[in-house]
Amino acid sequence: MVGRRVLLACLFFWGLVFGQNPVLAQGSAVPDGYQLVRNCQDEWLVFNAEYKNYVPYIKSIHETEPSVSLLVDLVQDRHFTFLLKSRKEAFLFVNGALQRQVQPEQWQALSCDSLYRKYRTPRVLLTVFGLRGIEGLSAVMAFPGNAVAADSVQTMKTSLVSLKPRSANVFRDFSIIAWLLILLTAAVVFLSVPTLAYSLMSPLVFLSRDFRAELYNHHRAYSPVIVVSVVILSMITAFLLWLAEYHVRPLLPAFLGGADRDSVGAVVFGFLKTALLCFVLYYFKYFVISVTLRILNMTEVAHIHFIKALQSSLVFYGLLSLGLLGAVLHAPASLEGAAVNLLWAVSVFYGIRLLLLYILLNQPGRIINLYLISYLCVVELIPLIIGIKYIV
Repeated sequence: MVGRRVLLACLFFWGLVFGQNPVLAQGSAVPDGYQLVRNCQDEWLVFNAEYKNYVPYIKSIHETEPSVSLLVDLVQDRHFTFLLKSRKEAFLFVNGALQRQVQPEQWQALSCDSLYRKYRTPRVLLTVFGLRGIEGLSAVMAFPGNAVAADSVQTMKTSLVSLKPRSANVFRDFSIIAWLLILLTAAVVFLSVPTLAYSLMSPLVFLSRDFRAELYNHHRAYSPVIVVSVVILSMITAFLLWLAEYHVRPLLPAFLGGADRDSVGAVVFGFLKTALLCFVLYYFKYFVISVTLRILNMTEVAHIHFIKALQSSLVFYGLLSLGLLGAVLHAPASLEGAAVNLLWAVSVFYGIRLLLLYILLNQPGRIINLYLISYLCVVELIPLIIGIKYIV
């Protein structure tokens, strides 16, 4: 009788242990130095193409899925560490960006605090690719119990590979916001100084060799109206770069786009950073123009060249971006494979502008032709060649 009670008590005790700790019940104990917080085996998700959203993983339905995902709440799980182990080789993605290769039978540790510092979002989506469902996959949330465990956490590195599909709706919304900002800024210029604004956009003024006109005689590169016009050109250029990033081919470095490019706010912020960088580069070009012309003793041409280049760029890039905006809104698929055509268009534009600038800036008896040709090649052709080399 006593033996039966002892046996029942032992069975009850071990039933409580294995019943309350599903990780131990599955034989997937946490590594040394960590304390179990919870098992994440029931939190796996699978993307459903029909609903265009993630649905809970069901073994009988999703056991052949090549990828499974898990949403980690970085605020709720702060100070914890996500531990992952697979019986077979797989790949781990964070928010669609490839982070590391998962080696068989090795725990992968991701600190929730490190993930939050890197991505600055309350939640991240972890995806494991290369398995059949969650077969042989163990996932737990744990707390590093000592310094040894803390040191074992692998440092997250910036990913250079992003396989996350970009949302067309996000870019359409961004395009509308970006062009509202561009048009509002342009409206300020046209309402404040309409005569100068029309002169900036007029092909006749651009083709004129009369440097006594108000635009060239009374304004310099640092005049307020010219500075605001450069801001407009910078935003148009930034829009074109982001359009190429989404619909043609990736061009922008990671620091301009941030980690989350499926958020309209993040894309707009990246667009503003890109516009600021373009603004700095345009005035850096003016600095190069001024220094080069000072060496050649042609300083009186500096502001005229800069303003004429600004005029031509506003017209060309403005019309190009408006045409591409129409394609984004009505036929985004037509932009696929447009990289070569865009490169040709930009190259032809710079070639024609180089020829026109040579004709317009060449004042008989005041400028040596060889100096002018050398100067234009340095400030116009070399940046174009470097840009094409970077893209190709």
